[in-house]
Amino acid sequence: MFSFRFSRNLQQLISSIKDSKTRGNFYVFLVQKPSSLISVSSLSNSPTTEDPSFTVSYLINSCGLSPELALLASKRAILKNHEKPDSVLALLKNHGFSKPHITKLISRYPLLLLADPEKTLKPKLEFFLGSGVTGPVMVKMLSSNPSLLKRSLTKQIIPSFDFLKSFVRTNENINAALRCSSQVLQLGLHGKLVPNISILRNHGVPESRILWLITTHPRTLTLMPDQFREVVKTVEGFGFDPLSSAFVNAVRVISVMSRSTWERKLEVYRRVGWSEDEILTAFKKQPMCMIISEKKLKRTLEFVAKELGTKASDVCRCPNVLLLSFETRIVPRCAVMQVLMSRNLIRKDFRLGWVMSCNELDFLRKFVTKYKEEAPEALVAYQEFNFAVLERFLLIRECCLMSQLMPMPFNN
Repeated sequence: MFSFRFSRNLQQLISSIKDSKTRGNFYVFLVQKPSSLISVSSLSNSPTTEDPSFTVSYLINSCGLSPELALLASKRAILKNHEKPDSVLALLKNHGFSKPHITKLISRYPLLLLADPEKTLKPKLEFFLGSGVTGPVMVKMLSSNPSLLKRSLTKQIIPSFDFLKSFVRTNENINAALRCSSQVLQLGLHGKLVPNISILRNHGVPESRILWLITTHPRTLTLMPDQFREVVKTVEGFGFDPLSSAFVNAVRVISVMSRSTWERKLEVYRRVGWSEDEILTAFKKQPMCMIISEKKLKRTLEFVAKELGTKASDVCRCPNVLLLSFETRIVPRCAVMQVLMSRNLIRKDFRLGWVMSCNELDFLRKFVTKYKEEAPEALVAYQEFNFAVLERFLLIRECCLMSQLMPMPFNN
């Protein structure tokens, strides 16, 4: 933990690094003790052994780290010279790592610059590429989770990868899983992954649903088996059908929520007028409604009730509405519907779920352009609240007219 004095000196250090350049080299001020800053001379081409000034400069100039991050990273890895780090960076570049990826990777794992590029790093990179993992997925996976490179190739990575591949089968699915989370390769196979999959199977969850969970939300399976078993039992107790997609979605939701967070979400729903049965109904239809932030949840329910004259509890029949963007979907569409209702052009008991969930083109054709003569202000309202969306629609419409493919408007 840095003291206040050190934090203040750190800012001075950063400014010095940014401002002090002579003939392309940095004049670096090193932190020898938390209470003092000691200046050193300009970097030479042949730094002394374990010279921290060389490390800081190398991290900035060769790896793209900011002065502040370079200083912090230099406390974790001191470079003796540029030979091995240069070889590591060359290996990464040759395997598709861009400068931003390298910056992200080294800032999180500076000790990587001290690894043996041929014996330690290259075999792991070649394994992934040779096993069906695409270059972009591998780069994203390792730059986001460099700790994977610390794992043993033969004892951890290969066994975990082979198990995952045997389960998901195709290269497409393996890439989908690793794109979402590479943590699945760091799990103890017999400690977490295998037992948790068995728990799902024992509760009657189909292989296709388990496959979906692994390839889209593998972090769900990182719980200890005892915890995971309780989550599955809780979901089952709510009355979810293990054969449905909602079951694994609910498992995903509950696995990441603490009891206190769950109770806070329930209280938000209660305050806007939902009964316990309505909350359960919404959760069973769309489990993700319990992950929405409390702020967005409250704002959406209150806005819909105020602008459309509906009860907040009416949304429980179409909880997908809660997942939509408040600014680009809820607000502009409510504005249009409010105009049409005020002109008695539509019934007030319209299908809220369909109106909010249909695609932009369908909505604009059915509720905006259709009433351009009777209610031109609907277009104005939509334009005011969502000009970017309207602009895209007009472009699509123009292209359709040019190709004589503009579809007919919907009928009542």
